[in-house]
Order: sequence, then C-alpha cells, then structure tokens
Amino acid sequence: MILYCTDNCLNENIMAYCQQNLKKVAGNIPIMCVAKKPTQFGDVSIHVELEERSRRAIFLQMKVGLEYAYREIQPDIIYICEHDCLYPEGYFEFEPADPFTFYYTKHKFFMDEMEFVDGSIINLSTLVCNYKLLLAHVNLRVYRIEVLKMKKGGWTNCEPAISKGDTMGRAENRDIKYPVVDIRHGGNMSNCLGERIFPEHLRDNSVQEIPYWGKHPELKEAMQWHEVSA
Repeated sequence: MILYCTDNCLNENIMAYCQQNLKKVAGNIPIMCVAKKPTQFGDVSIHVELEERSRRAIFLQMKVGLEYAYREIQPDIIYICEHDCLYPEGYFEFEPADPFTFYYTKHKFFMDEMEFVDGSIINLSTLVCNYKLLLAHVNLRVYRIEVLKMKKGGWTNCEPAISKGDTMGRAENRDIKYPVVDIRHGGNMSNCLGERIFPEHLRDNSVQEIPYWGKHPELKEAMQWHEVSA
C-alpha cells in the first residue's frame, strides 16, 4: 500500500503532475491519501483537520492513515510518498526482505527552479518497510511529541526513521534504476537545501538532464512551473 500525505499547500499544477505520475507508476498498488483538506485523490481518501503545518501534523496524518489501514486493509508493505516528489517506473517493485528494516534510497535528485541537484540524502519521501514496523514507529513518535513533548518526536530532517537512538529497527539504503525527483518549490518543510541555497559540496553536481526524467526545462514546462508563485 502507498501512504500519500499532503498538507494541500502545494501549487495545484505541481500537485496534479505528481499525482498523475504516482497513479501511473503505482499500477495496481492501492493509494491511501491522507490530506488536511477533502480531496478525491487515491483509492482511499481521508481528511484530517490539523491547523498547523509541522512535523507533528505529518506524524498524526500518518498515524490516522496507518490505523485505518490496520482496520480495513491490513497491508504487508507500506510505501511513503510525498505530494511534491516524482517516482520513477519500477520504484514500487521492491519488497522489503527484512521486516525490521526501514529501507530508503539515496538515488535522488532535487529539482530547483534552475537545475537538478544530486541529493544523495535519505529521507521520509523514499521510505518503504513492513507495515507493522512503521505503525509501531509512528505511534512511538506521536507519544514522544504529545506526551514527552519532544520536538519532532526525535525525528530530525533528512535522517532515517531510526535516528536518535531508536532500537526497534535499522535503516538500509536500497538501489533503484532511476532517481526519485524531489521538487524544491519554496514551500518545502524540510530544509535539505536551505531555501534553495545549495550546500557547497552539491553545487558541482548541478545538471540540466538526468536519466529517465530528461531535461530540466522540459520537465519544468510539463508541470507548468512558470505559474508557481515565488
């Protein structure tokens, strides 16, 4: 099952393009959409009213979706997908071998207004793992935030799910043929690229064309980037 989370704050053109892409590459894998506003996207769509835009809100959205899946679907595998990422053909063919491992991929490019940047970073948008492992983990995060008052529940930006000393599982990188594209549109919650200011060690990796996705200007035009507000 794909757990797709959105705060509905993304530009409509980019969101529509990413949703169309996700439906295409997902094939027969069911998509559960958990959103802050009512939406028709996905095989199952759940509306969660949350005022703030925060890590807490993300975990609560995931918790609602996972608990619904436990009651109604009971999937074995869960893929986390974000509303501003493009996933390539073959991405959802991977099946976790170890039920106690969080799998991510570093084969990822960030798409800014001007170019692609080789990310080589693992984060939530490429997570796939055993469903029960993630359900237990998200419940732990929510408990840390709501009861222990820990900021972000111990989960820092651009780190794997087992950051901050968790012992319920381990993280592992998985290879994929084509890269995931993470769109840096100016409203991202994660600060991996620091408000479009690329870290020094990434600037030399900036490119105008990447495998599978093609040339930056053409992809930018396809998603009508020119209508995105600054």
